Amino acid sequence: MCIPIVVLVEYDFYNDGTGSNVYLFKDINNAIIFAKREAKTYLEDNSLTLEDFKGQHDTLDIMETNDSYYFNSWNDKNCDKYNIVVYEQEFKDKTTKLIN
Repeated sequence: MCIPIVVLVEYDFYNDGTGSNVYLFKDINNAIIFAKREAKTYLEDNSLTLEDFKGQHDTLDIMETNDSYYFNSWNDKNCDKYNIVVYEQEFKDKTTKLIN
């Protein structure tokens, strides 16, 4: 049994709402490619470049390793947060007591 790769996308847009999406992959490389594409799409759709995150209260952290990817952004001008994280995570069922 393979351990799934989780791609978690969280966003909080001042004018467009808050939410999150989860995507599952078998291959870490495909997951990272997908996450990078999502980050690029976010930047392009909002007419943002890396230079737009140079303000005093802006944040843009991008980290990539062989088995993970992290995109963390806060655009203070628009009050928008957009984060993506890629990681390997084994699924575990929650144990609950069933009452008969």
